[in-house]
Amino acid sequence: MLLANATHMRNVPGRKTDIKDCEWIAQLLQHGLLKPSFVPNTVLRDLRELSRDRTSLVAERSRLKNRIQKILEEANIKLGSVASDVLGKSGQAMLTAMVEGQENPQPLADLALGQLRLKIPQLVEALRGRVRGVHRFRLKQHLERVDFIDAQIAQLEAEIEKQNAPFDEAVSLLAEIPGFDRTTAWSVIAEIGIDMNQFPSADHLASWGCKNSYFTAFFQRIAAHRGASERSWPSVIPCSSSAITCSSADVISRTWGSTFDQLNQEKLTRYFVKRLTRLGHRVTLEPCSAAA
Repeated sequence: MLLANATHMRNVPGRKTDIKDCEWIAQLLQHGLLKPSFVPNTVLRDLRELSRDRTSLVAERSRLKNRIQKILEEANIKLGSVASDVLGKSGQAMLTAMVEGQENPQPLADLALGQLRLKIPQLVEALRGRVRGVHRFRLKQHLERVDFIDAQIAQLEAEIEKQNAPFDEAVSLLAEIPGFDRTTAWSVIAEIGIDMNQFPSADHLASWGCKNSYFTAFFQRIAAHRGASERSWPSVIPCSSSAITCSSADVISRTWGSTFDQLNQEKLTRYFVKRLTRLGHRVTLEPCSAAA
């Protein structure tokens, strides 16, 4: 059996039927004109299912977080404006206290941990609201779901780590890439494996596995997608974007930096003078004949 890409076997447009298409595909196969697509082995398919299950659970947790945030906004609780993560340790402790009936903002703010304790005055103001019984009931249900999903994610990660034992060296190497971690490395290995001989070039791999992005200075265009499913690389694409941030910024800086400096000379001059003054320097500007 041979799995081929449909774009490689297109017939001439016109009046077609399923029978004619089958005859055309059979002729291409008979003459060896069909290129086989990448089909992962059983081990990689199992890893892929586990990795995608984990991604689905993480997405569901994010949806629950948004629902919790919406309930808090309805109750005029602005916890998300002060705490970076509503479902962090401090946030969950405060939400649990709300569910149990605590309405005084000062005891709620005192549940903050770590660096968040530096923002207790802001927390007191943010936790002044009108939490009704229906809000407590809904918060309790959502928090129970979050706890269940967290336990499911932990179990999945333990199983994924176990299944990735044969690829531990590859996982460690991928995790060294800027913007990648072990979770992203698991996703990459689950989708493409570790044998790159199955892809003729890096362009073929990119075409098969992810969206092609064309970056310019002012916009990003998402090109046509083909190959794997769009949900195949949900955790890889954000990390790959962060991995190219440094190189993209460097290219833009070297290409357009001098141009931007010339367009904003006075503004840049005032900015740097102000910064140097704040650092305790006395700045004297003397124009030179030619800009360095």
